[in-house]
Amino acid sequence: MRRLLLTLFLILGFAGLATAQTYTTVTATVVDPNGTIYILGSYTVSLINNTGQQALLNGNANFQKTYSGLTLTSAGAMSISLPSVTAMTPTGLQWQFNVCANPQQIAAVFPLPALPCFSYTSTGTQVSGSSVNLSASFTAVSPVIPVVASAGTQTNPSGIGACIQGCFNVKTYGAKGDAKKSKNVTTTNLGSNLVDTTNSPFLSTDVGKLVFCTDSNVGNALSVTIATISAYTSATTVSVAPATGNGNAGANTICTWFTQKETSAFTAAYNAAAAPLKSQDPNYATPTLALPGNVYCPPGGYVVDGPFFVQNSASGNTNPVNFIGAGRNTCMIYLSPDLATATVAAGIASVQTDGFVLYGFTIDGGNFPFSGPTVPLILFSVANQVHAYDFNVVNYGSTGDATGVMQILNSNSGIYENIIMQGSGDHGPMMACNNSTGLTFIQGLFSNGITPNMSFSSCGSRTGNGGQVNLVGTVIDESGGAFPLTIGTSSFINLEGVTLFGGSTGSMSVDGTSSAWLTDTNIGQFNSSNNAPEAISIASGGYVQATGTHIRANGTGVAVNGPAGAIFVDSGGNTYQTGTLTTFTNITPAQYATLGFTGGIIPKSSLTHTPNTCYAVTGNLLATSQNLCSFVLDQNYQLLSIYTAQGGNSPPTTSCTGAPVVTITDGTRSSTQTLTTANTSWSTTGLSTVFASGATLTVSIAANTCATPPQDVYVNVILQSVLNQ
Repeated sequence: MRRLLLTLFLILGFAGLATAQTYTTVTATVVDPNGTIYILGSYTVSLINNTGQQALLNGNANFQKTYSGLTLTSAGAMSISLPSVTAMTPTGLQWQFNVCANPQQIAAVFPLPALPCFSYTSTGTQVSGSSVNLSASFTAVSPVIPVVASAGTQTNPSGIGACIQGCFNVKTYGAKGDAKKSKNVTTTNLGSNLVDTTNSPFLSTDVGKLVFCTDSNVGNALSVTIATISAYTSATTVSVAPATGNGNAGANTICTWFTQKETSAFTAAYNAAAAPLKSQDPNYATPTLALPGNVYCPPGGYVVDGPFFVQNSASGNTNPVNFIGAGRNTCMIYLSPDLATATVAAGIASVQTDGFVLYGFTIDGGNFPFSGPTVPLILFSVANQVHAYDFNVVNYGSTGDATGVMQILNSNSGIYENIIMQGSGDHGPMMACNNSTGLTFIQGLFSNGITPNMSFSSCGSRTGNGGQVNLVGTVIDESGGAFPLTIGTSSFINLEGVTLFGGSTGSMSVDGTSSAWLTDTNIGQFNSSNNAPEAISIASGGYVQATGTHIRANGTGVAVNGPAGAIFVDSGGNTYQTGTLTTFTNITPAQYATLGFTGGIIPKSSLTHTPNTCYAVTGNLLATSQNLCSFVLDQNYQLLSIYTAQGGNSPPTTSCTGAPVVTITDGTRSSTQTLTTANTSWSTTGLSTVFASGATLTVSIAANTCATPPQDVYVNVILQSVLNQ
């Protein structure tokens, strides 16, 4: 009996294993070469048997050979389980997929075109194993889905609202958009193979394509800048020729492969979209004789080796050609290692325009240490009312560029929203603003610069001839060797809800001509144990006002540093902390002068300035010491000044050989004032002693020797709220 049960168990076990190895899950997202989705399209799948023999699945002729009535999802996706060709006999059986677009998708096109349909038949052992994705195979044979178009060669991509006047698709002008990238490729010195066992990204159709490989921040990993894929071994391995790996070769090499460079196609699309006649914003200039179109970048990967969208208008207030991408991480633009030098911008420029729109793409520098470009990658110059949003610039840097990866120059009234810029290598600021006003940066990320991530020079104004610059919900994340945020040369910047993580020198610097207003902002190091010098640095003459803000000193560093001429105004609700990594505690009165405010700066409280007056005995001051008054402190107070005077209409001029000394103390910290001889009143300013909440503050006068003592003495102290978080 036990032998029978064991036999049944083994039979059932092997049957389950056979089932698991018999069927392959086939998936795909069906899009045309322009990236348009086959929305709710229909498809059938049929077994193709040209062998003249009966098809068997694991020796059984009774299995499903046709699948019909199937529908793609709204995202163009399919998923179906089919018998694996390796589980069927005889050899040579294949699956054929017949796909058609949904008629409703082209219903608005006039005249009505033929319904886009295509057929694809699998090859070799393509449909085998546990799963296979046929997206690339389908796209390669799928016809373009017509969409509503205006005159000429303009095409309106579905859902692209900015293409009201029509979009000029770069693929119409010769772009392929077939570039692919992997950062998990292994190369070997003197070897010709590219191996990626992590993603298995290679296709047999990649043979003949161009490829470049780089090692992060080092340089080319191949013996030539751009090589050719010469042979296909498998999905994990291809060969290049005539190149081999060089001394930079190794694991996690970054490789990009593609059919052609697309710079000329992008330029051709721009030239076609540009207005043939003069077109100026009618609110500011004339004439307006024509309206430009927009360049559209559909889903795909595009390699460029120089400026690919540059509009350098001859006069100001020009109506612009807009650049519209299908989406960040969808229109992927890869910079070739042989990126050319340029005179205006290395990639995108809009000069002397009004209302330029830029969005929906990613520019990837591949961590290559560029040196040629000495101009910004993206430039807005005399570009007013810009709306730039939803795009990425990643892994880019040029040692020759000191102007900024993105520069805004002499421009006004722009919105820069949801922009991600992450640097690599030496370069100017990730974003540099120069001589511009009325700009707003919303929900952006500026990170990993070597010099500042955001730099402002002559930007923003609180006068009658310019608008402020606002950072709202923006993250400014570390930098290599400078303050991540620098504000200088008469700049006026508002930070609201900003997260500012510091670099090795600190988090934010404000020069002696500039001002910053902080609201609900978080400033300090990111998860660091370093002793950063300061969170905020203010030069003499500089002005910073804060409310509801966290300011964190790291290690032995300080929260705010500046000389006596620097101004920091505490408008309430601020928290000053010290610590490392993620553990921070509030700075105490005892730590005020070492971790709170250093360099001579004394914060000003705009909320609490409390004068307190204490009186000595009537008549001549006693020769013995005496307490004038005491009071319990309900919060931390900072002493700003002491003023001592005599009452009466004609106070005498004192004569003392042992002058009285006024002392203000909470028992731990003290400040004093000497009532020097031959005076009628005494004033001491520039004090900064902090007294702790809950302590008893006592005002006293020490014993003295005076021939003509002061009369009817009173002492006035000015206190302000400080470090109350």
